[in-house]
Amino acid sequence: MNAVVKIWSDSHSSIYKFVTQFEKMTTSQYEREDFEDFMTKDGDATLWSHDPIEKEARDIYTRTMISEFKIQLKAATGYAVTELEKDSFYKISKFSNPSNPNQIISEYTVSIIKAEGKVLCTCKFFDFYGILCSHALRAMNYAGIHNIPPCYVTKRWTKDAKKGTSSTKMTACDDDSFRRARRFDSLTMMTQNFISKGSKSDGAYEAACKKIQEGILEFTLINKASGSTNEGSIKNSTQNIHEITISRSSELNLLVTDCAIRDPPQSQCKGKRRPQRFKPPVEKKVKKSRTCMQCGKKGHNRRTCHEVDGTALSEKGDSSDSFEGIDQSDAGLL
Repeated sequence: MNAVVKIWSDSHSSIYKFVTQFEKMTTSQYEREDFEDFMTKDGDATLWSHDPIEKEARDIYTRTMISEFKIQLKAATGYAVTELEKDSFYKISKFSNPSNPNQIISEYTVSIIKAEGKVLCTCKFFDFYGILCSHALRAMNYAGIHNIPPCYVTKRWTKDAKKGTSSTKMTACDDDSFRRARRFDSLTMMTQNFISKGSKSDGAYEAACKKIQEGILEFTLINKASGSTNEGSIKNSTQNIHEITISRSSELNLLVTDCAIRDPPQSQCKGKRRPQRFKPPVEKKVKKSRTCMQCGKKGHNRRTCHEVDGTALSEKGDSSDSFEGIDQSDAGLL
């Protein structure tokens, strides 16, 4: 989740920008899920073989998982079966390729318990991925099992994965506008299946139209009957919310006057820190003013300082005068 959020925002974003980007991210994710649900429910995948287990998998799994199931079903055709125990224990191995002498032939054992409806393979592919492996499919085909056992149908990969998970119950703390939006979203999700089933035949279409007309008349009567009570509840809820906000704002004002609120400490995130903004070429060309370490003035450095040259020349002059005085004194002594 953290990696996905970093695509839409960075550590230097404000709270307002973070919330806005997070809403865009969730909206795009919901749109992608709705598109996948639409393609899964209204578009049937093509069958690769005439095996009844593939047809059952197409009716159960989503588009992505049916493609993964096809890969395992195709790979199952490249294995040979050796029955170790009758109707219970099998050895699955690849067909040997004479043209490839360096071929590594891997072997797996599959045990089938028909009374309990279990298929166990030593590769443990189901524990990792959630669908039956190619070795189990090959052993099931050899044993005459052409359906997926119910215990090996993982709900998260099925078309009905969202059934029973939608929040149709409304909490009492939500305001009326928010509850109405949630009701609208919930009804939209439930009517998708109603529309897809009702448009498959003429009889279903006529029955669906009749149900819709009856439902509209019933809903209008319910709304008229509950109109007066809803208006009173809406006014009371808005008044309570207004009182709560006033009391909270007054408490915050008291806290602000009592103590000074400081900014929270900034934490450095992992990785390379991104620049806050891109500098234009004009700002990049502007050089910083240099400060000389010798004289303390700006505009030059220690190497190009003129005062250093003046002091050096004066020191040289003093040293030459001293040497001349020493020579004259030595000549007088001689």
